[in-house]
Amino acid sequence: MKKAVTIVTIITFIIGALVLIWSVYAALYFNGSIPRNDIINCDYNSADRTYVKHVPNCPIDFECAPGTEGFKSPCGCGCKKIDNSTEGDKPEINDSSKNYCNPKSREGSACIALYKPVCGWFGQNIQCIKYPCASTYGNSCEACHNKDVEFWTEGECPK
Repeated sequence: MKKAVTIVTIITFIIGALVLIWSVYAALYFNGSIPRNDIINCDYNSADRTYVKHVPNCPIDFECAPGTEGFKSPCGCGCKKIDNSTEGDKPEINDSSKNYCNPKSREGSACIALYKPVCGWFGQNIQCIKYPCASTYGNSCEACHNKDVEFWTEGECPK
């Protein structure tokens, strides 16, 4: 019987010591004295990244503008600037070839059935994952009837 009491006393002492150790560790961990590897620093105001969604595993599809590429991280997902050396052969769009959609070009409910393809380039409200941040339309009227198109250029969009 004396042995059983001694074993119970030892087990109680060990449990008490573990609780004390855990309490001290938790206090140090949560006040920042012990480095935490699970803390993720999410810089949502970064000049190099634009977040589309602030949730992990980003369950949405989106497109990024030229010069940027999509990313996913524990902080969310969005578009980040890419190094110019990796951009490849993305042609610059000459300002003189841009035809901006104005309120008058967005009027009406129908467009003429003329096939003269144009590339409708999306404005800043659309985040593109891949180049081009645009879509080919049958004509300029169709392009400008899409509220997301900022301007159009002659011909089909580059691939």
